Amino acid sequence: MKVDLEKEYQEYLKLVGLKESEMHPVQAIETKRAFYGGCGRLFNLMDVVSNSTESEEEAIDGMQEMKDQITNFWKKETEKHGVKD
Repeated sequence: MKVDLEKEYQEYLKLVGLKESEMHPVQAIETKRAFYGGCGRLFNLMDVVSNSTESEEEAIDGMQEMKDQITNFWKKETEKHGVKD
């Protein structure tokens, strides 16, 4: 499976309601840096989890825990700002 991070970045912008063409240039570059920084850090964490666990099941559990934390963060953020699904 090949993942196109630029396409994923564009999908992220849609998800959060941003358009690069409407952002201040500094906001545009910092948003992109934050996205790629987050992707890089998550990739690193996934690598650490997969290499420091005793079993595949334990690695999957660790990654599921990260996914749950991300889901909970965004749920709280959307509730805080009154965003409906």
